[in-house]
Amino acid sequence: VKFTFPSDYRRALQALNKGIPVTVDNHNELSGAFVRFAKALTGMEKKATKERPAAGRFSLFGARKGTAQETR
Repeated sequence: VKFTFPSDYRRALQALNKGIPVTVDNHNELSGAFVRFAKALTGMEKKATKERPAAGRFSLFGARKGTAQETR
């Protein structure tokens, strides 16, 4: 099983009765599952990127050239 959809009968029924897609209200698990499923089918899902370490206060000034032990 590659995808699962949460059971939210009440939200699905409300969308059906109002005549609006479930994905319009994107602040719930059911609509998020539909969006992720559609993106995966179309190849639009985000690729996992390598996370960079947390930036420090002086990271705007560039990377440090070496450590204290390397410069000795």
